[in-house]
Amino acid sequence: VSSKYNTSWSVVYLGNETYYTPTVGITTGAPPVAKPPAAKPPVVQKVQGYANRNANLYKKTLQSSPVARVLPQYTTVTYSKHNTSWSVVYIGTETFYTPTSWLTAGKAPAAPAAKPQGKVYTNTPGDVLNVRASASASSTVLGRLAHGTQVDHYGSTNGFYKIKYNGRDGYISTAYAMTLKPNAASNAVIVLDAGHGGRDPGAVSGSLYEKTVVLDVSKRVETYLRSKYGYEVRLTRSTDVYLTLDQRVQTAKTLRGNLFVSLHTNAATTPAAKGVETFYSSYSAHSAKSRVLATNIQSNLMGKMSGMTNRGVKTANYYVISYNTMPSALVELGFISSPQDVTHLRSDASRQRMAEGVAEGIAQYVRAYH
Repeated sequence: VSSKYNTSWSVVYLGNETYYTPTVGITTGAPPVAKPPAAKPPVVQKVQGYANRNANLYKKTLQSSPVARVLPQYTTVTYSKHNTSWSVVYIGTETFYTPTSWLTAGKAPAAPAAKPQGKVYTNTPGDVLNVRASASASSTVLGRLAHGTQVDHYGSTNGFYKIKYNGRDGYISTAYAMTLKPNAASNAVIVLDAGHGGRDPGAVSGSLYEKTVVLDVSKRVETYLRSKYGYEVRLTRSTDVYLTLDQRVQTAKTLRGNLFVSLHTNAATTPAAKGVETFYSSYSAHSAKSRVLATNIQSNLMGKMSGMTNRGVKTANYYVISYNTMPSALVELGFISSPQDVTHLRSDASRQRMAEGVAEGIAQYVRAYH
């Protein structure tokens, strides 16, 4: 209790005693009620641990709510207890909820190594198979595997087997892999027949003779098949000699051939006729396989000679393919009477491409049947 004494001082009454104090230090009315101190927020105890299974993460503590994301098993994670059943998971600036039983405190164990799903062998006779960084033919090449290499695979995707290569994941094309170990080389005997020869020049264009062109291409086919695939290749003639049609058939039989390919060039009375075509005989005892052989050769030959006209695969009763004792095809490499075709028939580079096309067609057939 107080009362003013003068303009600056007041009298203060404490019991039966009086005192003086400056008036500015006294406020009239009831004293304010002191507020209790603010409660401190609870301390969140964050734990370092890992998902002990593929753990669903939610935005609510309810397993029937939508799954926001999935935490793969053995993923390291920071979390804290939310209640007796749920924990809060911290990922970057986001928080999620997951059942506490799906988390384990401590360091995650190493994930168990994936188990191979089977074994395959590379199948690229005379060549190698690229190992890619991903299941795509345009991805980076990590390395190469030789023909017949055995590898464990971990399943296939997009036409590629997943394998392990130098300690990392790699991919190889399923088109060049097989479950049975391939032979190092086929035991097939391939007989090549260069048409005409000797006193029979075949079709002629000035100084260019059919017999010369086809013998050159035949030798190139022989060299390619021997060097790339290790195949056994025989020629009915390797020099400029004349053989009758029956002699060619008998020679192929004597050589114990498994397939026969006769090489020719075409000719027509008009320069407009042009292009490449391959024949098989429907009268042959081996017509079904002969058709496959002819189709493979035509396809691969046109792949190498895309600038030439594709006249396709046809049937004809030519003697050497009708009376042979093995699957047989006759290839017309182009028209010597065509101004366009003759430029290829004269060119060493074009002859080499023709030879490689014929050879790859033969190899495709051999891989399928031998």
